[in-house]
Amino acid sequence: MIVLDAGVLIGHLRSDDRFHNAASEFLEEHEEFDWAVSAMTLAESLVHAVRAGRGVSMIGTLERLAVLQLDIASRDALGLAEVRASSELKMPDAIVLYTAERHGGELVTTDGALARAAEARGVTTHLLEA
Repeated sequence: MIVLDAGVLIGHLRSDDRFHNAASEFLEEHEEFDWAVSAMTLAESLVHAVRAGRGVSMIGTLERLAVLQLDIASRDALGLAEVRASSELKMPDAIVLYTAERHGGELVTTDGALARAAEARGVTTHLLEA
């Protein structure tokens, strides 16, 4: 399983995003993997689409890509807080890292700080560059 961060999702979904080519190529090259995203990361990725009235169509696109949507539950609060405290990442990035750790997945990101924190914690990480 590869956990996607918001930058990868946004890059793939928006042809005008600077990470569009890198994100789309990564997903194509790794199509044999299961892809996953936390519900919170998914929400963050959909903000622009919702503002543009395209939220539902973007959800449909993600469903066609077979991106598994993983919930964050109250039982995850302590683990999430530990990742946030020890990594000093902002909460959206801590959620991505926690999700990868919790589900034993790899991580793909467009964020260098998140990539470094994930690698420091032993998570196999793919950093996309524009």
